[in-house]
Amino acid sequence: MGPSEGSQSPEGVLTPEKFDAVRQELTAARAEAIQTVERQLAAAKGRIQFAQGERSTTADLHSRLGLAEQTGEVQEMHTRLGLLIDVYAEMEKANQILADVHQQNLEFFNAIPELTQDQAINVSGAYQAAHEDLRYIEARARLDVAMLRYHWFRQRLALDLLLRVHFNERALEAAGELDALQANKARELQRQMAQNKDLMVLVGKLASDVQEAQALMDWAVSSVHDFDVLPPEVKSVRLADRDWALLNGKLSVLMNLAQRVADMPALAQHFPIEGSGIPSEPPFGTET
Repeated sequence: MGPSEGSQSPEGVLTPEKFDAVRQELTAARAEAIQTVERQLAAAKGRIQFAQGERSTTADLHSRLGLAEQTGEVQEMHTRLGLLIDVYAEMEKANQILADVHQQNLEFFNAIPELTQDQAINVSGAYQAAHEDLRYIEARARLDVAMLRYHWFRQRLALDLLLRVHFNERALEAAGELDALQANKARELQRQMAQNKDLMVLVGKLASDVQEAQALMDWAVSSVHDFDVLPPEVKSVRLADRDWALLNGKLSVLMNLAQRVADMPALAQHFPIEGSGIPSEPPFGTET
């Protein structure tokens, strides 16, 4: 005698037990999604607060230096602080867009009603991926350009030295005493390279990175100026250029040059000792 009718649930029939399991799984997934977005939102707000505070402090110092006697050292620091203000401004803009997207996603997940067996679920809105938002893509591009310009200026003497010894090129327009000083440093570094193969290889690698970064920076600075007048559809195509990803990679290289040369005193002595004070943004495409 076979099993009695009703002792087994036919395939595809959502029994109360199956429904309860599905409901619990969906509820847990929703809770996890909410926690993730809350963390992302808090992180973006933290970076906004950091950028606002640092920009205010830096702008105050920048203003006071503008009133000081304009020695070469004061002028250099004034320019450097101006570039740093640009970095913090772009950082705030990018993270404000990021926070807005996370806030909308949080509201979306919180609005999803509890699953019930006898009621259809009506969900309004949709989840948004920040790295697909044109506003954020543009903001990250602008931030990368601002950071690249700052790190380039901050390390320009060391970068100039790398280009001189490997490509006989320049990273800055130097004249007079500064040009003579850089030329002397280049000759000394070349002498040390001739006695240290590892140093020679490292200089070659770094010089190539610097040369590529310089070309990308020139292209990117020109590109972001065009964004102000481009329609969204054209801007979207421009921002899809793979060179933006290359620019982001070269920015990472410049930010970490001091660490890469730390074990080579012949090179390390030419790089700024102090840290930049700028935290790294999350890698593009990992924000959501």
